[in-house]
Amino acid sequence: MKDLGELGGGFSDARAINERGEIAGVSTTIDNVNHFYVWTKRGGMQDVGAPDGGAFSVRGINERGSFVAFGMVTDGLISRAWLWSPRQGYTDLGNLGAVEVLGNGINDNGQIVGGAGIGDGSLFRAWTWTAATGIREIEARLPGGELSGAASINNSGVIAGFSTDSVDWRAVTWTPLFR
Repeated sequence: MKDLGELGGGFSDARAINERGEIAGVSTTIDNVNHFYVWTKRGGMQDVGAPDGGAFSVRGINERGSFVAFGMVTDGLISRAWLWSPRQGYTDLGNLGAVEVLGNGINDNGQIVGGAGIGDGSLFRAWTWTAATGIREIEARLPGGELSGAASINNSGVIAGFSTDSVDWRAVTWTPLFR
């Protein structure tokens, strides 16, 4: 076991690791504010801040060192999703008019997936994001289904997640949407 450290506030949580051993997570600063971090073998734990007021959870890091995360914000939304990349810092992924936006998975092509609480949050819907298209709802759900969420995406663009049918929750995949 290896202690990765913390950002001065006594708490750190590692949430994602890539094949190069780069790790992304959340740590509390000395001011008791959650910030995202990236840990590398060469540089150790590096504070990369907290956009719009708060870091909550990292969900995935790709081989380019970019991660997808979400956190609490100060603009009235419950949560917001971001992409962080070593070259560009934070990119707000948008919100589909939702009160809650969770970024859940990222592949090496920078394609991101997640879920969003639409309207008052009672309708949860899967979404995709690319730099070219921005955030888009995945409209395909099982017959009779109202809810869906995307959890991860592989480098071929296949998305894993869930959809409801008229009665139950089901594990599903969506074929590549980015071709």
